[in-house]
Formats: sequence, structure tokens, C-alpha cells
Amino acid sequence: MRGRCIRRKGFTLIELLVVIAIIAILIGLLVPAVQKVREAAARAQDSNNLKQLALGLHNFHDTYKKFPKATGNAQGAAVGGNWISAVCPYIEQPNITIATIVPVLLCPADANNGGQLNSGHSLTSYVAITGGDTGNATGILNNSVAVRVTDITDGSSNTIMIGPRPALPNIGWGWAMSGALNDSATYCISGTYAPNTFANSTTTTLWSPFTGGGNFAFGDATVRFIPYTASALTPGLSTKAGGETIDWSQLQ
Repeated sequence: MRGRCIRRKGFTLIELLVVIAIIAILIGLLVPAVQKVREAAARAQDSNNLKQLALGLHNFHDTYKKFPKATGNAQGAAVGGNWISAVCPYIEQPNITIATIVPVLLCPADANNGGQLNSGHSLTSYVAITGGDTGNATGILNNSVAVRVTDITDGSSNTIMIGPRPALPNIGWGWAMSGALNDSATYCISGTYAPNTFANSTTTTLWSPFTGGGNFAFGDATVRFIPYTASALTPGLSTKAGGETIDWSQLQ
């Protein structure tokens, strides 16, 4: 009985190239989808961070019958004397130092996320909105007076309280706790609200690491996404009693 020789047919070079091309196409389709899912998850966590901070500020208000000032707080401030140190006891961070890394202060999409320090200071991805003028006195968290809910005549749902501004690449700004008047954890919206490119990010620019805009916490503790196209509206949204008319259709 003669043995039969079975010849196994392998892939040709053309077939291998076709398979590789198909895999490359599938990867090309998958990567953007994964990136979108990651950004959506980061935006959700960022929104949750801002929500916790806003609720913490309201708990501070319940205790002292006023919101903390952006800087120079005597009440509730363990170190630094700014709004962040004042709110820390209300976000389960009662024992802090200027070097304490507070996770809720770090946006997951922030390039500096991970607690990088500058001169021993921890960082923040968020700033108090002190107002819409160079005097820093027209916002809910301003540098001059402690504001009560009843002082927000524009409506707490129409006034932003916390906004996004991650630290610059050289970590020159972005310290979480410092008692100076030009505290890096405060911002007056008299500058620009710009896309998330470091080239446009300066100490006078409010920006977000997300595509198209960023999350903001309002005075009623709600969090909304404001697109960069609504940059002209942000000064009016930052004042507690300016009487501005807000076109909410531009914030969609």
C-alpha cells in the first residue's frame, strides 16, 4: 500500500498582505473609538470632581452662612488660606499641608495629573472664578468679601463658581494652596477661554484639557460643559450680581 504525500497549502504573500491590511484598517477604526470612550470617562470623572467641590463649598456655607473667599480665609482654612484649603474638610481631607495631593483636585485628563509638585506645592486642575473684572470682586468666590447665597442676585444657576485651568507645562502656575492674592487657584475671567493647547495657555487664559470646551461648576452645585465658542459669555456668567442676559442656546 503506497503512502500518499499530502501537500499542505499555505498563505501566499498576497493573502498575507491582504490580512495585514484588514487588521490595520480595523485598528485604525478602533483607536479613535477607544480614545472617545476614554475622553468620555475622563469628562465624567472631571464632572464628578467639580460636583464634589461645589457641594463641599455649599457645606462650608451651611456651617459659616457664607462661601469662603478665594484667598485670605481665616475660617475653615487649615493651611494656605484659600478656597481649596477651606473646602478640604468638607471633601474628606481635613488634615492637609501645602504638599498634600488631593485627588479630587486633579482632572484625569490633566497632563500634570499624578501630583507633580512645584517648590513643595501640590497642584490643582481647577480654579475659583473670582469675577468678571480685574478687581476680582464680582464672583461668588472672590478675593474681597465672603458671599452669601442671597447675594447672588443673578441666580446661583446662572453664575459659575469653579472652572478648569490645569497647570502650565513648566508648573509655573497651578499650585493648589497658597495664600497670595495672585493665588494660582483663582482666576478672574477678564482674559480668554481658549482651546486646550499649551501655546494658548497662560496665566491669563482659562482652558480645559478636553476637546471643544470644559466642565464648570455653578453656584447651585450643578456642573455644565461650556464650549470654547461661548467664550464671550463667560465674563457675564462669572458675576454674581451683574444683571447680564445669558443666551443659553450658545452653551449647548
